[in-house]
Amino acid sequence: MSSNIVLPDLPNWVEQRITALYSAKTADAFSSAFDAFISQDASIKVNGKPTSRDEYKQMIQGEITGDVGAQVTFNGIASVPSEDKDLRAIGTGSVGAFFTAEVFGKFFVFGAPQANTVSSSLNVMYV
Repeated sequence: MSSNIVLPDLPNWVEQRITALYSAKTADAFSSAFDAFISQDASIKVNGKPTSRDEYKQMIQGEITGDVGAQVTFNGIASVPSEDKDLRAIGTGSVGAFFTAEVFGKFFVFGAPQANTVSSSLNVMYV
């Protein structure tokens, strides 16, 4: 008996990868999530300026270092499949995601965990 592997569509895949990044509780878990999401050959721009993959990794990791988890809420997601019919079949194209991550810290303030909010938008092109 064989079973077919069903892959998520590109917008769901992007949501899963972003959630994994912000929910990582250790440096190793973050590195694994980052490597599973961001290609070694990625072209990255932050606020319109080219950024290296390592700089981008440090920037994102700096938003969650020492945290115990996060609640990621997607405020909007839009996708455009690849124009090539064969490529569309394997889920390539572009995705724009707008999200908010409430990142919980280890410390408590007035009985509630310290939290920081990260609001971001991200454009992903998967070819």
